[in-house]
Amino acid sequence: MKQNEISALLKARRKRLHLTQREVALRAGIHMNAYQFFEYGMRDIRTSSFTTSCRVLMTLHLDPLKFFLGYYHASEEKASHNSERRSEARSTVQSNAILRDMRVHLGLSQKEVAHNVGIGLSTYQKFERGERSLLTANFGTACAILETLHLDPKKYYDGRCTLSSDLCDEDLCEMSDQTKIT
Repeated sequence: MKQNEISALLKARRKRLHLTQREVALRAGIHMNAYQFFEYGMRDIRTSSFTTSCRVLMTLHLDPLKFFLGYYHASEEKASHNSERRSEARSTVQSNAILRDMRVHLGLSQKEVAHNVGIGLSTYQKFERGERSLLTANFGTACAILETLHLDPKKYYDGRCTLSSDLCDEDLCEMSDQTKIT
């Protein structure tokens, strides 16, 4: 998705929700001019931190993973309204443990995850060790890591990501079954 399309999507969604730029910024917990930079195309939301990007996208009721994968278009929005409150209180240790646990469950090495995401091995290792938080990482990198590990970005951001809940996800169970067969 091009920057001008992203800007148009943000503006269209904001107007559809009958929000001002100030209201979006307040709800997302960012400065109004920071939001304006996203909407005017002066700053790319995809290169902002994972936390900031998720705050803005979720304020506008846009699913971060679908946004990252390019499912949204300014001309035809098809997002479900989810007014669930986001909890920012999260233990970095817990968050990083889920990365490690899911990677091990999927039978992937740290090197494989790093290669799939397009980052260096030492960078990925810092996420798992807790030396670096996925919440402050580049939005694209964070989503790519979560996608590689079959973790829902929304659940991760909300602090509801657990190994058992994500293993019960139908798609993941099917994938796990297929992996066992082959």
